[in-house]
Amino acid sequence: MDPNVPIEDVAGAVRDLIAVGKVKHFGLSEPSAETIRRAQAVQPVAAVQSEYSLWWRLPEADGHRQTNFSGRLWLW
Repeated sequence: MDPNVPIEDVAGAVRDLIAVGKVKHFGLSEPSAETIRRAQAVQPVAAVQSEYSLWWRLPEADGHRQTNFSGRLWLW
């Protein structure tokens, strides 16, 4: 993601592509919990890919597990 482009703009563009049948689902790679919340407010996020291992637990520290993401595919 380009940090200079608000995630709401990206989610809105993907929403428009979904509406015309060009894209089926919207997913994010390595987002913060706040980015997921902001994107979700515009377009449902179908999948999230995050690094996660015994040595890398940032998703836990960032609040991913405390946020209700029911129905979303998590790729670790």
